[in-house]
Amino acid sequence: MKVTSPRLFDWTGSPPASKSVLNRLLILRSFERHLEVAGESDCEDVLAMRAALQEFERARAAGENEATLECGAAGAVLRFLAPRVAREPGRWFLTGDARLFARPQAGLIASLGQLGVSAGPSGGGLLVQSETGWRKPASPVSVDRATSSQFASGLALSSCDLPFNLEMKWTGGAIVSDGYWEMSAELLRARGIEIKEEAGGAFIRRGQALHPGRVSAEPDVSSAFALAALAAVGGHARLIGFPFGGLQPDLAFAGLLRAMGARAERVGDDLVVEAPPDGLRALPEARLTDAPDLFPVLAVLCAYADGVSCLVGAPHLAHKESSRIESTLRLLRLVGARAEPIEGGMRVVGMGLSVREPAEEMSERAFEPENDHRLAMAAAVVNLARERRGEPPIRILHPEVVGKSFPGFWDVVNAGRKRARA
Repeated sequence: MKVTSPRLFDWTGSPPASKSVLNRLLILRSFERHLEVAGESDCEDVLAMRAALQEFERARAAGENEATLECGAAGAVLRFLAPRVAREPGRWFLTGDARLFARPQAGLIASLGQLGVSAGPSGGGLLVQSETGWRKPASPVSVDRATSSQFASGLALSSCDLPFNLEMKWTGGAIVSDGYWEMSAELLRARGIEIKEEAGGAFIRRGQALHPGRVSAEPDVSSAFALAALAAVGGHARLIGFPFGGLQPDLAFAGLLRAMGARAERVGDDLVVEAPPDGLRALPEARLTDAPDLFPVLAVLCAYADGVSCLVGAPHLAHKESSRIESTLRLLRLVGARAEPIEGGMRVVGMGLSVREPAEEMSERAFEPENDHRLAMAAAVVNLARERRGEPPIRILHPEVVGKSFPGFWDVVNAGRKRARA
């Protein structure tokens, strides 16, 4: 159906550095102080990792063998930090938000136990205790890859200068978020750590030291997708210095946008995204096993496309900051979209972007993102789509939750809206 394509959003810039890359590099730097990490981000996850590592290093420098380390709401901080501190003898108490410890951590605890480390729930946090640091296991370490890739990444990132070979065997069934494991492996290889990947596992030879030098964290692609989605709904965005060929699995979003009919074109070193003049097309099937962070925003795009979309392959969404399939479903139904959960995803019947006359009558609707930054960003895309359709916005409760990954998100949204009106 032919629809008008007003420009409601217009932005040129680059999102902050990837928190996924930065937090991995910060763990590596804790082993090699001459590793210089470049890339700016003041998101809550990166600030939590920096502060926790600083406290850990302060305690070690002072000859103390215990400390309390705050992880905030960051699963990656907890799952990367626990193996790191377990390399050193001591008693380390990792704390954080209640939701963090409601997420699955059994795989982390089990893998540390096989390395002679005592780890378990204590006082609302995770207590990690080790008399000698990691001990040589009697057999390959079984690592759950069906719940999260972070359990395997956490061990690999803390394998530097090990006095024994580390052999890991994947367990748990179908592997999820494999791209994030590959991100960890590639960052290690780039700094001189050889990782041999085998069928069903990985092998890291003993005694490998990190190479010093300078390494840069690429822009955060997950955050870039929210901005690109705003452009795909009603405007234009030029993402400067886009990391084509980078490490982040969410780079898949450019292809998904093109499949939906939007322009998502490389221009020099930038990615240019524009709304299609004829509206968005549905995605008959989009498999998000390796890129689950795309789900909330992509589901919103599908809700305003023409046709039926199916997002599949991501059962691990239940273990994110919120149960993301349920939370996204709640958002879509709030604005009248027809959607239903299916195994590992969602089926969405698109409403299109056609302007409604007259504007929909309704009382104010409010959306609670449940402390999930991706849901708040998805709600921002909803509001731009509603504006294009001549409908009133929903009220986003606690919009500040975007600080987990992109504190400046609302400033960018407001600037893009203002520029489009100019």
